[in-house]
Amino acid sequence: MHDSAPLDESVVLSPEWLTHALGTPVRAVEVVERLETVATKVRFRVEYTEEPNGKVDAFCVKAYFNPDMRARVAAGEPEARFYVELAPTLPIRVPPCVYAAIDPDTGHALIVMEDLVAQGATFLTA
Repeated sequence: MHDSAPLDESVVLSPEWLTHALGTPVRAVEVVERLETVATKVRFRVEYTEEPNGKVDAFCVKAYFNPDMRARVAAGEPEARFYVELAPTLPIRVPPCVYAAIDPDTGHALIVMEDLVAQGATFLTA
């Protein structure tokens, strides 16, 4: 059975889990950068089992993987719901989200989107 939003980062970054989430067989995963704030953001690249044929291979997952933040796992639910329910209906530009889910048992939410940094974007800070 596929866990929709695992709490374990190593599960999410496994070729098996990503194959299901991305809908394309993944052979290998390489972490590019890991950022830990309240949520964990992991930028990663995938190597597909088949020829990529123009498919995006750089992604970012945002979730609450840090055990110290487990009390806040439900904080990601509004963002995941936004990408699943609202973003497709709005005439605004948002990062392309390829997967978003909320685990019904734990309330843990995660999103996987295309890695905009790999596409040349720059994120500013305050």
